[in-house]
Amino acid sequence: MTPSPYDEDIGYQLFLPTTFTPEVATYRCAERRLLGHILTSHSTVVELGCGKGENLLFVRERGLAYVGVDPSQSYIREAEVIWRNWLGASCSFIVGSADSLADWEPRVSSHPPERVLFMPFNCLGNVADVEAVVDALSRTPATVVVSVFNDAAATLLLRQRYYLSAGFDTVERRSKWGTVCVGPYGFRSTGFDEKILLDAFYKRKYKVRAVPLTPVAFAIVGRTPATLR
Repeated sequence: MTPSPYDEDIGYQLFLPTTFTPEVATYRCAERRLLGHILTSHSTVVELGCGKGENLLFVRERGLAYVGVDPSQSYIREAEVIWRNWLGASCSFIVGSADSLADWEPRVSSHPPERVLFMPFNCLGNVADVEAVVDALSRTPATVVVSVFNDAAATLLLRQRYYLSAGFDTVERRSKWGTVCVGPYGFRSTGFDEKILLDAFYKRKYKVRAVPLTPVAFAIVGRTPATLR
C-alpha cells in the first residue's frame, strides 16, 4: 500500500498557518469567504478532507449542521477530542474519503438535502483518482464547492515553496489534470488546469462554474446531477 503523509504528523504541517506563505493564507481566507456566501441558503456542510475540523466552528456559528469526513483515522480521532463538546446530532466526524462516498453517505442521509459538499484547500489535488471522486459526488443531491490550486507557472513556484516549508521537497510532473508536485512519504498534489477540471464535471452533467478565488486558486461551484433530476 502506498504510504500517505496524512498518516504521519509531518502531513499536518501542511495545514498549520505557520507554514503558510502569504499567498496560501490569502487563498484559505478566500475559500472561507466563498463558503460563507453559499451557506446562506443551506442547512448542512459535509466537509470532505476536514483534517481536525478547522472549519467546524465557522459552520456551527452560522447555525448549520456539520459533518467532517477525512480518510485519516488519526485526524478524526483528534477532531473528536478537540470538538467533543460540540458533537451530537448536528455535528459529527466520519472516517472516509470522497471516492468512497457510497460507504458512508447513508450516515448523513438524515440531514436535509440543502447540503453543501465542501472539498477545501486542494484536497482534490491530493487524491490519486480524480475521476472517481467526481463520479462519486455526482450521485448525491447537494451543492458542491471544490477548491483547488490552479496550474499557472507562478502558482507552481508558490506551491513548491509552501510544500518545502512544511517539510516536503517536491519535484514537478505533468498529468492529464495539470502539474503534480511529488515528494517524500507518498506526497503528491495537483494544481489543476481549469478547463480540464470543469470539463470533467460537465461530462457528468453537473451544473457548475469556475469561481476565481485568488491568483493561485479557483473553486468549482454548483449542483450535482442528482440534485437536478
